[in-house]
Amino acid sequence: MPAKWLRRRRPGSLPVVLTGNCHSQQAVIAGVGSGGLGLVWMDCHADFHTPETTESGYFDGYGLAMVVGDCWQTLCATVPGFVALREENVVLVGVRDMEAGERERLERSAIRRIGAGETPSRVWSQCSW
Repeated sequence: MPAKWLRRRRPGSLPVVLTGNCHSQQAVIAGVGSGGLGLVWMDCHADFHTPETTESGYFDGYGLAMVVGDCWQTLCATVPGFVALREENVVLVGVRDMEAGERERLERSAIRRIGAGETPSRVWSQCSW
């Protein structure tokens, strides 16, 4: 998405971006701007691994960790305008599958979580930004 298109949104509007890959988020955040941005991350996997916690090394498992600046900072810096989000501005929805290291990181984080079996109306109650 071109940054100029995303920045044209009207004040008070709610940009919704649905993607099929966990690594498009840096470009979306760069285009929208991270100031005051909140993120609802919907995935059955937490995508909160770092190279130190992953058991598989699967790159898509780093997506959310990259968004909050916990890993791959040099790679993320190649996206013009990308600034990591604060953990407090992230709600993780639908996660049901995590490895131990990833679960420990999430428990220590400020990211709010809504489980796969919880009611969807809880999502908006967690979005305070």
